[in-house]
Amino acid sequence: MIVHHVHLRPTLDGSRVVDVTMDLTPEQLRAGAHAVREVKADRYRVASIEHVDDVLAMRELTSLADELDALALGDGIARLTLAVAGVGRLRAALEEFAESRSDGPLREGDVEALPHVYPMIDGVADAHAAVVRAALDDSVELRH
Repeated sequence: MIVHHVHLRPTLDGSRVVDVTMDLTPEQLRAGAHAVREVKADRYRVASIEHVDDVLAMRELTSLADELDALALGDGIARLTLAVAGVGRLRAALEEFAESRSDGPLREGDVEALPHVYPMIDGVADAHAAVVRAALDDSVELRH
């Protein structure tokens, strides 16, 4: 289980910003960073990047892995805050990593990461579902 908190805040134009904060251990952060890096490497290792969307997707994965690595440098539980799309990217990367390693060969770092990635998938999926529900729920009215 990953402890998470959904945050809703109004913007100046009256729209809402929705994000989620997850409390992760250093081991989870390192495993998540490894999984994201490996997924990025698998996707873009031999593919020619011809579209701007591919460049942006690769940059977003790189940024996410760097953020997880930076937070893992601390000693205790760290708080990772992501927007709806960011937690969706993390969820997809964790799932893709676990699926690709279930049948395929393991690489350096996979053995250490997998025991943390498997339980993270459900926790991040729960956080993702909660933040998506909050983003789509118009019944909550925010005051400035």
